[in-house]
Amino acid sequence: MNSLINDIRSYPFERLRNLIQPKNALGEINLSIGEPKHNANPKILEEVNKQKNLFSHYPPMTMIPELKKSYKNYLENNFNLDSISDDEVFLVGGTREGTFSAIQTMVDRRNITAKPNVCMPNPYYQIYGGATLFAGASPYFLNCTYENNFQIDFEKIDPSVWQNCQLLVLCSPSNPTGKVMTKDELCLVVELSNKYDFKILSDECYIDIYFNEKPSSLLQAAMEVNRCFDNILVLHSLSKRSNLPGFRSGCATGDKKIISAYSKYRMFHGVSVPLPIQNASVLAWEDYETVEDDEGTLPLLTPMSEVAGRMAVQQGAKYLEKPIKGRGVLLGGVPGVSPGKVLILGAGVVGVQAAKIHSDMTYDERTLSWNNFKNGKEKIIYLSPEKIMSENFLNQLKTLDVGLFVIDEIHCVSKWGHNFRPDYNQLSQLKSLFPNSNIIGFTATADQTTRLDILEQIFNKNVNVFVSSLDRPNLSLSITQKKN
Repeated sequence: MNSLINDIRSYPFERLRNLIQPKNALGEINLSIGEPKHNANPKILEEVNKQKNLFSHYPPMTMIPELKKSYKNYLENNFNLDSISDDEVFLVGGTREGTFSAIQTMVDRRNITAKPNVCMPNPYYQIYGGATLFAGASPYFLNCTYENNFQIDFEKIDPSVWQNCQLLVLCSPSNPTGKVMTKDELCLVVELSNKYDFKILSDECYIDIYFNEKPSSLLQAAMEVNRCFDNILVLHSLSKRSNLPGFRSGCATGDKKIISAYSKYRMFHGVSVPLPIQNASVLAWEDYETVEDDEGTLPLLTPMSEVAGRMAVQQGAKYLEKPIKGRGVLLGGVPGVSPGKVLILGAGVVGVQAAKIHSDMTYDERTLSWNNFKNGKEKIIYLSPEKIMSENFLNQLKTLDVGLFVIDEIHCVSKWGHNFRPDYNQLSQLKSLFPNSNIIGFTATADQTTRLDILEQIFNKNVNVFVSSLDRPNLSLSITQKKN
């Protein structure tokens, strides 16, 4: 057996299934895998049916000419890259397979002693770490924490890290933090690559999910700094862009030398994309209507750990911004405590200005914060349930276009919950007072009885429920016999 397999832990979703052994209750959606919940364009699916006779043929490892042209048009329309040559693009079976194959290709085992590391953000997509170990290198984690606003400050990283780095893996927009790298940050990374001689792999499968301004691609930064794609490879996918994760269809763009080696590696190892899927992918890369009109699966209730819940506020915001117009209202405890701070920070991470109103603020501070929200300068406001349910405040809020209410610690609504609060109970009026607004609730401590009570009170049972593990591995209970 391959000895490297022993160095790799089981895949996270497998560990999660073994941990919680989920039971599919009525109305619950399994959150153990991240995939779009929107419908794909029926024209694209119909194209597969039209080409179904091609399933009788072995597919090529390379792109059909029509797909190559379609993808290159996508690069030109989205990133103003109008001079991409055929030998700078290649077909991949989605970014999961693409990432694994790319890391195998880009890591030089002969140079492991001098440059042993593949640097990557932490938290990270688990394929990055597993592929690194299979390539014979060592993962080096660049931590994205609450203290550093869930982003990497590349200027503060010690030069020794880059001297030991063969490959830097990026993901922007990031899974799971939602952080989007700026054009300047991407250019800095390219400059560091030039200085310290390491390659860059950028996973951009979320790049078509964004707020008002489209995220920059590493391809654009490379052209700005180097006028070429030397030492970089970028992956794009139809999974999130077109709601087609089952297609396993994506494309790679980058350095001609890397593409050449990459294609050679995949000829022996990679997964070929069936011809009907390739033909349908031509339409998907040209389809902008679906991308612009995607609608979220709202309203929803999500019982999960606090960290996962706050991450979901950030990551979900990327999906919510486009279909949900108007302002957002976050409802919870006191913004001075950790959950409130993380929610406000989480909004900032994904590029949304957030306001807050609470009793520790002066009258002038509260007035300024409200005016900023009312005038659209800040799109989200953090309030306590006690504040929002006052008659005067409700009357003011009704004059605004509120697209979304987010209720944190929503278990406080339920009389069966461990922390029932009467003021939370009044939030049941939101659905009738704001019938055109969406509502999301987060909780880390709602059992089945509490969830049913929440569904009835807040959502009138018309809701999608996403349930993750309630296990707290950092908490334990022990009983010791008393002595003396």
